[in-house]
Amino acid sequence: MSTQSLVSEAVELLERAVAGIVDRGVAPGAVGGILADGAITVAASGVGDPTVGDAVGERTLFQIGSVTKVVTTTIAMRLVDAGQLDLDAPVAAYLPELRLAGRSTEGLIVRHLLTHESGIEGDVYLDTGGGPDALERLVERLADVGTVHEPGAAWSYSNIGFVLAGRIAEKLTGLAFPEVVRTLVTEPLGIATPVVLADDALSHHCAVGHRRRDGALVPSPLRELPVSMAPAGSRPFCAIGDLLRFAASHFDGADDLLTEKSRLLMRRRWLAQPRSVGAGQGLGWFVLRDGPDPLLAHAGDTFGFGAMLVVAPARRFAVAIAGSTPDVADVAAGLAFQVCAAATGLTPQLVSSAPLASAELAHLAGRYERFGVVCDVGLEGTGLRIRTGYHGVRAGTPSTDERVEMVGEWIFGPKGSSGLFGYEFPGGANDRMYAHGRLLTRATA
Repeated sequence: MSTQSLVSEAVELLERAVAGIVDRGVAPGAVGGILADGAITVAASGVGDPTVGDAVGERTLFQIGSVTKVVTTTIAMRLVDAGQLDLDAPVAAYLPELRLAGRSTEGLIVRHLLTHESGIEGDVYLDTGGGPDALERLVERLADVGTVHEPGAAWSYSNIGFVLAGRIAEKLTGLAFPEVVRTLVTEPLGIATPVVLADDALSHHCAVGHRRRDGALVPSPLRELPVSMAPAGSRPFCAIGDLLRFAASHFDGADDLLTEKSRLLMRRRWLAQPRSVGAGQGLGWFVLRDGPDPLLAHAGDTFGFGAMLVVAPARRFAVAIAGSTPDVADVAAGLAFQVCAAATGLTPQLVSSAPLASAELAHLAGRYERFGVVCDVGLEGTGLRIRTGYHGVRAGTPSTDERVEMVGEWIFGPKGSSGLFGYEFPGGANDRMYAHGRLLTRATA
């Protein structure tokens, strides 16, 4: 089959996928796009705001959540290329004011911020206002935030790591983060988005985020995720075509933003992620295939939106999907991989495993903790009951109560699920566990 035929097949698959997100009630609106052979094709479905009935189009903006982490990493690498930033330098060289609860910053280097190796508790959404000093004020408040492991000792998903990278960029450029994005990413690429601030998004056609409450979709207030977490993905809105044009800056041979050395450093597999996450960790990117024909990706969700970006840089191909509920992130991941496979033949090389035929689970029962989070694990039938509560700086976060089965080797999730970003007890040991990519350690008596 010719390359043109493969791309046509992928476009048809994308159109069905985007329409299906809306038709199945996953989200009120969705959009997807493919960049292949230098051309962008967009498919849209549904409405941006159900109360208005405005159709989603190519220029409708959706929040992209943690896909922003690739943007933030690209900014960091531009500063590396400019000789202003050293990945192996101590974070303290750039943020001497940084203090953490119960631990010094010794051993913490810049690279750890971009590979989820910082060990800093990452899910503390501290609202420090919407002004240009939002990130600066957040760093001041991290003196009350703890850690889950020593720098470089493990992998644990950390939003705060990318916030610190964003703050370093602010200090090196003398600009607030929204201006850093504009100066180092959007203006050089000739694109209008992503934009960080709501005031900047209002000049565009923006979708309204939604979430489920009592089985119904209701609007999700934008204010629930603070501007201070923008470098990790709390606020940025993006048009699908602009997201694909940004992705093209990571294609082989691209010289819009980064040197070849920096592009290759970003897609290098610096370490393995937990089996329940399943990929390799690059700088910013999740590395789903290694070697000369790699596959890179990042998903994102906020309280009202979900998105997925998949890039095959050697094939100069990218696909992105976004929609107006956080549920879209999980759905879009599978759909984007299908579209990519149809166009390029590339599929993720995820670490996967079958559940053990028989396993004793009783030893896993107990309490596991990280900063502000407690998971109580109990045995229930052939599976586990996991109750999660929050306290301290996380007080007010809704608790959860889940019944899960073993769906992979020491990986647990709802029956029939893949277990991706589920619960994991590495090697069947009971000294630690991963919950949704976050590391917890067993509580001592």
